[in-house]
Amino acid sequence: MSLDISLDQPIASSAHNLLTEGLIDLAEATGCFKDARGRKPHVATLRRWAKNGCRGHKLETTFIGNRLMTTRPAAERFLAAINSQPVPTQTTNSAALRAGEMLAKAGL
Repeated sequence: MSLDISLDQPIASSAHNLLTEGLIDLAEATGCFKDARGRKPHVATLRRWAKNGCRGHKLETTFIGNRLMTTRPAAERFLAAINSQPVPTQTTNSAALRAGEMLAKAGL
């Protein structure tokens, strides 16, 4: 069984955003959630936030193979949302901009 991805198939927008933001696994993402004493939450906590949410907001994740992945900007957005702060604006990296320009020139 092979994974066939073509440009004609739409990619879910949240998964696409995560792919362009630089994926990290949940074990590494725990470092984004340190408390004042420097303690990190357990990986199971992040899985629960992704599946069930916290205070009405879910941590954005995507599966790559059998690993659940997220990004540092997704962690920042999640923390801002659960703490009722303004959500940080999403910045597009230069590689994504160049790829978009190349696709536009190719007529895609």
